[in-house]
Amino acid sequence: MKKERLINSFLNDVEIRRTVRNWPEDVKAVVDGYRTFTSISHAVQKDAIQNGWSARKFKKGKGWQFIFELLETKDKKYLLMTDKGTTGLTGRVLTPEEYENDLDSVEKWGRFEGVAFTQPREDNTLGSRGRGKFIFVGASKENTILYDTYREDGVYRFGFRTVIKTESPVAAYNNGKGRKKLIEMTGEAIQPLSFVGTRVIIVNPVKELIEDIKNGYFLRYIGETWWEIILKFGVTIKVKIGEMEKVVSIPEDFNLKIEDSKKYKIWYKKNQIIPVNIGKIQAKNLHMIYNNDNIVSNDIRGIAIQRNGMKICTIEPKYMGKEIAERLYGYINFESDTEEKLLEDEGIEHYSYDFRRIFPGAIKRFVEDEIMKFAKEKLGYITDSREIRRQQHRNAERRALIAVNKFANILG
Repeated sequence: MKKERLINSFLNDVEIRRTVRNWPEDVKAVVDGYRTFTSISHAVQKDAIQNGWSARKFKKGKGWQFIFELLETKDKKYLLMTDKGTTGLTGRVLTPEEYENDLDSVEKWGRFEGVAFTQPREDNTLGSRGRGKFIFVGASKENTILYDTYREDGVYRFGFRTVIKTESPVAAYNNGKGRKKLIEMTGEAIQPLSFVGTRVIIVNPVKELIEDIKNGYFLRYIGETWWEIILKFGVTIKVKIGEMEKVVSIPEDFNLKIEDSKKYKIWYKKNQIIPVNIGKIQAKNLHMIYNNDNIVSNDIRGIAIQRNGMKICTIEPKYMGKEIAERLYGYINFESDTEEKLLEDEGIEHYSYDFRRIFPGAIKRFVEDEIMKFAKEKLGYITDSREIRRQQHRNAERRALIAVNKFANILG
């Protein structure tokens, strides 16, 4: 039987005060957390699409689309992020008291307005820590997002979230009132959703985000992160700027050949079992490619760890020189049971794993071993003890630098 907490019996006899939080600093901390791994622009596309992909109506993505649209008006700029072929944000506008209980799977609007209220396991969600909405807030010069949804039951709802010194207020308006409020707040620049789906709108995006959308980097970020669902399910992801519209494609240099050729050497294994002391890891595919002709782009180097169609991070060749490290790329993905176990050891920004833990650590060792086999059997690699010592020294320097940077950040 679960023991009662010491404090419980005293809570009814005192005047309870809510802990005051400095919300702008909370948002800054979220942004800084993402910046440890990537840029604001990369984080925005990743969290936006994972929200939409998790809400898809059909498992294989039939009818699913995602559209980013940069809208520039005389007074404001907006980034509209819209999903189609999804359920929309179902559920009610919840009271604070209702958050005390476990939320039913239908309460998607409530989860979006709340913070860190996770989805049930059966929803197979990609994100679950409640940080995505705050990278959107942090990507706004005004720390403000608008959002609306249209559902299959005919309900339309509009809401917004902003951040002030000690609060992060939200508001919600249903049907006609919601439509009127959106039009009013955007000066008629944005019309309400008219199809089933959800849209999040970043008000006055930061300069970095606008520039990356206009110079094409944003398209690349999406293709590099979401290549698997584009390739496997043929889904459509678009980026629009005014009248110009581009469909995201897989990076050209991410060429997943299956057989060896003059240009490519391939290491491809399916249905691999990786034993661990508390079970097993089921890898569906381990696919590694070495480009004989060219150095590959930095963002696709290494072996990507994929979860539910999304790239999380990469494992790089260990103790090998540039000749291999700069030309090797690929991925490893897993069966659903393994993906669920991995989620527990995934970083809250969805860009890392704790490789000290059992399952991620076993995967890292397996991939590194396979890279070494590939290098020796197909690439003519001979172990160089001097290169190993140099790499160990570089790794030690890198760890020391990370520790120093963390300490410097604490000191401001």
